[in-house]
Parts: sequence; C-alpha cells; structure tokens
Amino acid sequence: MHSYTRALKLKRRTLKIGGAQDPQHKDNLLASVATSINNIGYLRQRSGATSEEIMSAYQDSLQIKKEILGPNDLSVGKTLNNIGSVYFTTGHFQSAMLSYC
Repeated sequence: MHSYTRALKLKRRTLKIGGAQDPQHKDNLLASVATSINNIGYLRQRSGATSEEIMSAYQDSLQIKKEILGPNDLSVGKTLNNIGSVYFTTGHFQSAMLSYC
C-alpha cells in the first residue's frame, strides 16, 4: 500500500510540474495516471487483495478515464472488463454482465 501511495504522490507532482498551462498535456498525464491506477488494481487482483481494495483502484481509474477520454474509449472498456472480472470471481454475475456490456 505504501508504494501505491508514493506512486500517486509522484504522479500528482508530475502534473503540477508538467504543464498546468497546457490542458492537452494535463489530460495526457491524467490518462496516464488512470492507467497506472488500473494497473495497480490488476496487481492487487493478482496478489490476492480484497475485492474492496481491487474495486477501489478500478473505480478510481474508471472515473478519471471517463472524464478525460470519454465513455466510449477503448481504455474505459478495458477497465470495465477488469471490474466485471472482479464481480465474476466474487459471484456477482449480474453486476459482471452489466460491466461487460
């Protein structure tokens, strides 16, 4: 968990340094942060973390991606697929189907 917190702090610092004056640069960095958070969720899932910890990362990633990239972006779909897999493995099949569709 410490590494996750540190990584987020470093990404946030990058956003501050990188270009508050350039909205496109900021959007690209935010999309990168969202992908990193998604990857953290994936690593949590593979390492046996609780479904709450896993879903927290995926939901954070999803929210950022939808705001920056729009709801129909491929990256949003990948995160929804990951969310669906968590629901599926925990036996929440209806919620899984909604995430997959």
